[in-house]
Amino acid sequence: MIRELRTYDCNPGKMPVLIRRFEDHTRGIWDRLGIRYSDFWLSTEDPNQLIYFLFWDDMAEREAKWPTFLADPQWIKARDESEANGKLLAKLTSHYFTTIAFTKPMNHTK
Repeated sequence: MIRELRTYDCNPGKMPVLIRRFEDHTRGIWDRLGIRYSDFWLSTEDPNQLIYFLFWDDMAEREAKWPTFLADPQWIKARDESEANGKLLAKLTSHYFTTIAFTKPMNHTK
């Protein structure tokens, strides 16, 4: 399994809009497309930073599903509406991880 750690650095004042977009749209689209996610965090050091994990069987799954998500008409509409008053993100960073053999497996279905 591949774990993708995504870090969003929001433009000032945009975090509430980003959180609403995840709550009202993004997670439902991911559920429909079979994109697994878990654990959304707000940084205690930077109020403009949101972090979360996505879970992939392998990079081939990510390479198949992520472009489908980005092209999804429901996603495009939600993204465009949420950014009507300006871009939400200043920076997006992704890091990819695999577990070490002795790590206890976890079930991350949602």
